[in-house]
Amino acid sequence: MVQPLPYAALMPLAPWEAPATVAEALESLRRQTLPPQQVVVSCDGTPPMPLHQCLEASGLPIELVMGPGSEGVGPVLARGLLHCREELVLRVDADDLSLPERAACQVSWMEQQPQVLVMSTPI
Repeated sequence: MVQPLPYAALMPLAPWEAPATVAEALESLRRQTLPPQQVVVSCDGTPPMPLHQCLEASGLPIELVMGPGSEGVGPVLARGLLHCREELVLRVDADDLSLPERAACQVSWMEQQPQVLVMSTPI
């Protein structure tokens, strides 16, 4: 049996995100049938203690990347991407609630389309 490609999940995080919402998003990521090898959470500034605790309690292999703050999502994602160790990166938002098969479906599709470098979906 061929093993699916490993992937990293990349999540930008703003300090005003609601901890309960972030916890739900992380839980949906934790329940993936194909779990991430790494979860890079790139912060736009220092997250307040409730958000920091939420990240620690997730049970995911989180790597926290801190920024100076007030940068916006583009620079936050660019910095986080530099910390992703896997070639394949699944972009998630702090309020994404993913179905358990999301990563497996997306990774499988990317494996079957080696000429594709980026994939996106509508909301």
